[in-house]
Amino acid sequence: MARPVEAVKRLLERWLEGRRRGYVLTLVALRRLEERGEEATVEKVREEGLRILERTEGRIDWGVTREEYTVNMVSSILRELAESGLVETVDGVRSTARYRMSRDAEEEFLSSFGHLLQLVRMPK
Repeated sequence: MARPVEAVKRLLERWLEGRRRGYVLTLVALRRLEERGEEATVEKVREEGLRILERTEGRIDWGVTREEYTVNMVSSILRELAESGLVETVDGVRSTARYRMSRDAEEEFLSSFGHLLQLVRMPK
């Protein structure tokens, strides 16, 4: 079975390779709203995504390296999955390397977040 971090990293890589920057931008916008403690409605995510595009002039660099973004997003995703009961921590330790998946990590990710990614479509 794929380790959760590797599986989610592969999934994000595929989105980037497939020029689906809108999905990644959506995740970055969600993360920024979460960091500010704001409610993540569809409209707020869209507005934040447009602000990010405006500030960065459409570049894929949104203030963090791809590795930093991936690690932070994977940590956030795993926390959400653990809170929803889809994954459990081993020995109560919240380390990304110590999560046990109940099914394949990519399937878990899509089943938990796929509806949101489909709901919010950001401009390319």
